[in-house]
Amino acid sequence: LVRDQDARGHNDPEPQLITEAITAYRQHNFIRKTELHLPILNEITCPGITHVGTVHTFYKIKVTSELNDTVVNGTFPPTLAVVYRYMPQLTHCKNEGMKMFDNCAAIL
Repeated sequence: LVRDQDARGHNDPEPQLITEAITAYRQHNFIRKTELHLPILNEITCPGITHVGTVHTFYKIKVTSELNDTVVNGTFPPTLAVVYRYMPQLTHCKNEGMKMFDNCAAIL
């Protein structure tokens, strides 16, 4: 999953990325059940990347059937949903982003 900074100028693409991971879980299981006739998965882990300007942040989002059910029912999840985030430590300041070669090398 990839999420850029919102076109309206919102600086936090993270909530939308997590929403898209939950949607991917639902779609994946729907296809498994209806088209492939396979059992649904109890959990999936979605990798994700956000971009704000030229600054990248990497994510590992674990979506479980429990989290999906709480979203569908509009309830609070009984267990903590953990999202791992990695923000590379770049040698130059954020506003220079990927313009500097050292920053490109750190990402790659």
